[in-house]
Amino acid sequence: MKLLTKEDEEKTKKWIEEKAPKLRCFCCGYGKWGIQSSPAMTVMIDTNSGRIHYMDGYPMIGLVCEYCAHIVWFSAPLMGLKAKEPTKK
Repeated sequence: MKLLTKEDEEKTKKWIEEKAPKLRCFCCGYGKWGIQSSPAMTVMIDTNSGRIHYMDGYPMIGLVCEYCAHIVWFSAPLMGLKAKEPTKK
């Protein structure tokens, strides 16, 4: 399922070029990255009760090392990517 638009992908590429132009994979040292086609979301955990809040978290964009497939996560909102309005049926 592809959820990022071409505009989102271009914005992500531009952000990485500006903020982390020398980003290398922490596992293998390779420097070429692919963009995950679908954003992900962390889940929040209440440290007092241990309860997991599945509907609360931080949206993330994953970059995948094109050599070893290690994934590095970045905050989507801080990259300028915002959730779209839901479509109405």
